[in-house]
Amino acid sequence: MKLGVHALMLNGLTPERAVSMVSQSGYQGIEWGIRDDQQDPPARLKAAFRDNQCVQPPTAQFADSIHQLCRQQRLAIPSLYSHMRANDIANTQTALVFGQRIKAPCVRVNTGSWNENYESSFNAAKRYLTTVVALSRAYGVRCLVENMPGTLFASPSQLAKLVSHFDPQHIGVVLDVGNLVVEGHESYSLALDMLKPYLTIVHLKNAVFERGSGFEWKTYWATLKKGIADIPTFMRALQAIEYDGWLIVEDLSPQTTHLSLQNNYVYLQQLLK
Repeated sequence: MKLGVHALMLNGLTPERAVSMVSQSGYQGIEWGIRDDQQDPPARLKAAFRDNQCVQPPTAQFADSIHQLCRQQRLAIPSLYSHMRANDIANTQTALVFGQRIKAPCVRVNTGSWNENYESSFNAAKRYLTTVVALSRAYGVRCLVENMPGTLFASPSQLAKLVSHFDPQHIGVVLDVGNLVVEGHESYSLALDMLKPYLTIVHLKNAVFERGSGFEWKTYWATLKKGIADIPTFMRALQAIEYDGWLIVEDLSPQTTHLSLQNNYVYLQQLLK
C-alpha cells in the first residue's frame, strides 16, 4: 500500500510548502482538491477549507502549478478531490478536464444528498453516474464515489448497491473510515468484501462523539490513534483482501500539519509491517 496526503489537511500551507513538507515526511503522493466558490462546504469541513491554498478553483494555472511541483518532488497525484455542485454534469466535466490536465487517474464526483424519497434519490444518482461513465471514457479518467455523511450513500452497503450497476473500469469507490464514524458504520470486513471490485482509494481519518449542552451528540475530528474508528482492525481487513492501493491520510484533528504528517506516517508504517 502507498501512503498519500489529502489536501484538506494542508490548510494554511502554500502548494510549494505543502509539497515540500509531504515529501520530507515520507509520503508518496498528494490528493489535491478543487472547489466551486459558490458551493459552501459542510459544517464539519469548514475549518479545513479555511485558508486552504491546496483546494482551489479549477484553473489551468493551478493545475499546471501543482503538476509541476509534484514532478519536481517525485510525488504522485493518485486522485483529485472535487468539491463541486452535486449531480452537475457541467461541473463534473470541468473536474475531469482538470484531472486529465494534472494526469490524475481518477476524480471524486458528488452524487448529492437525498431528497426524502429513497427511490427517486437513488435513481437520480444512478442516472447521473450513467452520464458520468460516458465522460470517464471520453477523458480517460476514472470517477469515484465516496461514502459521505448526509447522503444516501453514507454506508458501504448503499454505496455497493449503487456502483454495482457500473463497470469498475469507469466507476470506483473511495472508502473513508472516518466518515463511517459520523454515519454509516458497518463491519470493516463486510464493507470491504462488498466494495472490493470497486475499491480504488482509502481515506484515513478519525472522529469522536461528544455530548453538547443538551441531548444532542456531535462528532469532532480526532487523531487516527484516538478516534472511534479502529484503525488497526481496519488495516488488517485491508490486508486480508490484499488491497495494494492508496491510503490517503486526511487527519483533520486540531494539531499542526507538520506534527500530524510525521505522527501519522510513523503510526501507519508500524501498522503496515
